[in-house]
Amino acid sequence: MSLSDSATLSAHVSALKAHASYFRGAQADMEQLSAGMTAHSMGSSVVSVVDAAATALGEAAAGLEAAAVSLQDANTAVAEAYTASREAADGRYQTGQQ
Repeated sequence: MSLSDSATLSAHVSALKAHASYFRGAQADMEQLSAGMTAHSMGSSVVSVVDAAATALGEAAAGLEAAAVSLQDANTAVAEAYTASREAADGRYQTGQQ
């Protein structure tokens, strides 16, 4: 995984979470649409496509949420290692210096 530097970590994690939230909302919309279509006796071939879209949106959201956690966890491990052994690394990763 390519990690962001600490200066941009917050922006990357926020973006991942924001996109996950958007997909969760779209998933809920698809689930409502599916329920409405079912209530109006629309064909199962059409409803199943909407259900598949809802499932795909949920899976995409879960992937983005996992990516945000993974990015934060990886950065935490690097930060802890740098704090414990500042002389073992040059520090540019954590300080954002080039």
